[in-house]
Amino acid sequence: MIGIWWFAPFVPDEPDLQRLDRHCRFTLGDELLGAGPGAYRFSPGNPPTARLEIALESFSLDLFCWVDSRSRHPYLFVSQTLRDAMALVPQDVQYLPVDSSLSAPLPRSQNYMAMHVQEIETVADREESFYVNQGMPDEKGIVDDSKEPISPGRIAIRHDAAPKGDIFRDSFFSKFVFCTDKLAVRVLQSQCSGIRIVDPASLFDPLRFRSLRGIEEESWDEAQEGSHTVSEGRGGTELHRAAGNNPHGLANALCADYGDHIPGVQFAAVPMLMGSLRKARADVTNWEHPVRLSDGSLRLGTGEIVTASRLLGVVDRSSERDAVWSAITKFELNPEQAADVLAARAYVWANRFAPESFADVPASGAALESVSHSIMLIELASPGTLYLALQGDRLSTEYIRGAAEEALSDAAIVES
Repeated sequence: MIGIWWFAPFVPDEPDLQRLDRHCRFTLGDELLGAGPGAYRFSPGNPPTARLEIALESFSLDLFCWVDSRSRHPYLFVSQTLRDAMALVPQDVQYLPVDSSLSAPLPRSQNYMAMHVQEIETVADREESFYVNQGMPDEKGIVDDSKEPISPGRIAIRHDAAPKGDIFRDSFFSKFVFCTDKLAVRVLQSQCSGIRIVDPASLFDPLRFRSLRGIEEESWDEAQEGSHTVSEGRGGTELHRAAGNNPHGLANALCADYGDHIPGVQFAAVPMLMGSLRKARADVTNWEHPVRLSDGSLRLGTGEIVTASRLLGVVDRSSERDAVWSAITKFELNPEQAADVLAARAYVWANRFAPESFADVPASGAALESVSHSIMLIELASPGTLYLALQGDRLSTEYIRGAAEEALSDAAIVES
């Protein structure tokens, strides 16, 4: 049996829950926070009251995550039922009481508190793990592995891992909360909602997770457009119908990926399972250049169609949506053309992450604007280039880096 699991916030396949940011408001003064290793902790003392307002009448998840759109601080909220089931000691977690008096009756009855997991362990084996980090590969394809990891595909656990507590964060994969099997069983026995206990070495298709029956595996069935769940050792199979396209498809990955890396987008700052099966990283080895269709959509090499409205639909959360529409207006892009929407999203990505990804790109000013504009033009000319670069494709990375370097050179000439 696996000894260490990912303690994963899980949002079911209900549209309202997947748009929780429309119905939830959390106010917290900056004075409540203090910097901690790999995450944020609540400052000691008697902080002012934090307020949580949830307007969804039917909302009652025992665990959910909220990301502040301005500070990008992620917060985990836990119900009284879940706190009782976990029975954690103060050395492992901090709980911050919140005022939920303005919430709808059902969420108010959950008596939510914000939870910070303060125990930091070194349980992940970085050499055996697969992940992308925020640094772009250099000319030799080498990435600075000191950069913060994003989009892990597999987190290998060290053979000698011996965490002191039942719940903790890893010193490198610090946005993930891990737990022991002992805690996993307590939580599962309580039948709390909003949680999945996931095998960190199998985060995608198939997704392996802990249940009271043992270890189960969920994988996508392309023919039946659903996800299969199989209990190991029992041979039972259950098909879950999916509302929409294969979450592992290239089109869904292309639509979602830029948003996954833009700050202020709900759920972007912490890993989270969405729906019956989390979107896997799409296979880009068979990538073909998208074909522009007469209606403004793009046909991918897989035959999948990506429309402008679909691309705009996945930027449903306010921070990215506003930034993308601002870029569309600023550069007179056509919101009915999928390539134009991808270009706007690339501009927004570059405006935030180019300074962390390329040497000599400043955090603001004319040079950053020039780099962002240049990356936008590359994406406009060749839709999907930034997506491929974020997947580690070397040629696409060189195109993006070349665009950034040329823009820096042009900016330097202008300034001189």
